[in-house]
Amino acid sequence: MWRSALILLLLRTVPAGAQVLRGTVTEEISGQPVAGGLVQLLAGPDTVLGIAATTERGRFEFPAARAGQFRLRVLRIGFRAWDSGSFSLAPGQALDTTFIVPSVPVVLADITVEAESPCRSSPAEDRRMALLWDEARKTIGLSDAARMESVEFRTLLISRTVDPANRVREQHSRTTIGAGRWPVTSQAPDSLATLGYIQPDDTLTGPIYFGPDAAVFFSDGFLRSHCFRLRPPPKRDPGLLGLGFEPVKGRRVIDISGVLWLNRATGALVRLEYRYPAIWDWVPRDGAGGSLSFARLSSGQIVITGWKIRAPVAQVDRSVVGRAVPSGDTRRFFGLGTVRLHGYREEVGEVQEIRNPNGRLLWRREPRTRLPDKSTLR
Repeated sequence: MWRSALILLLLRTVPAGAQVLRGTVTEEISGQPVAGGLVQLLAGPDTVLGIAATTERGRFEFPAARAGQFRLRVLRIGFRAWDSGSFSLAPGQALDTTFIVPSVPVVLADITVEAESPCRSSPAEDRRMALLWDEARKTIGLSDAARMESVEFRTLLISRTVDPANRVREQHSRTTIGAGRWPVTSQAPDSLATLGYIQPDDTLTGPIYFGPDAAVFFSDGFLRSHCFRLRPPPKRDPGLLGLGFEPVKGRRVIDISGVLWLNRATGALVRLEYRYPAIWDWVPRDGAGGSLSFARLSSGQIVITGWKIRAPVAQVDRSVVGRAVPSGDTRRFFGLGTVRLHGYREEVGEVQEIRNPNGRLLWRREPRTRLPDKSTLR
């Protein structure tokens, strides 16, 4: 019976026609496992077929890899990328191997930005921008690829409405316990590039606001539709380096602009900020948008520790449908009539603590005395 059970288990693990690619990533000199690394499965010149995060033991797995010729790319925050040589995966093969990577650091501490740079069509046009772009995408990719079910998040969720002067009209909060998933609703990158980040739903509920997710920042469509510039550090935090992005000129859909803020010492992405610039004349500039905050656990795992999403609320006058649009701060709103700003709806998430399955505390938010009265989106 044991022998039969073992055979059945192996057949379930590697069924006929399926391929499994797994392995361990270790450092070249120390021989230690690389925890919190991002492994990309590549085909052809540079096509990414899949991504996986390494565990504390440096392990990764692609359970449904196709047969063919591949390469692996290992990305680590603060270190240069490493590409393996080409290898083949035969039909039905389960490949498990060790990849030894060098530790060549990426130095951001020497980058100085005293003023905004011109907006360039690609980060690759400036060595400094290219370094920041690569490091930011490592954090984003790791936060998306990590096995978030292995840790437990206790999160305070806050929903509120504020008036045009940012005075709170109504606020509700609740605490949830669960996995830490990317909190921003998004679409496929090609759809966002074509249709924009604010799209009409129907004539009753108005538009839908979309934000960027991990796939967006790894897409060619985002690069084609945005230009990039270096941003000087904020006065309140000189240890940050900023890579700004904004829609290219001539975009006919509502897009996003924003800043990726990185830690100068570690190279890790600390905060992602985005806005919907110049939406309509009744919405103040930079009045709508969002932000995400990131942290790195001792295991190397990247987690999202907070987010804010803010959208304007319209006061619609349907009695003027079909009439000329008055001048001033009113305008037609997806065919609903004319509108004025009624206020904003905000959704805020603040991770309070993160624990492993055994209950060990991995991260805790510093306590504060009270909730803010208004959102700053900064």
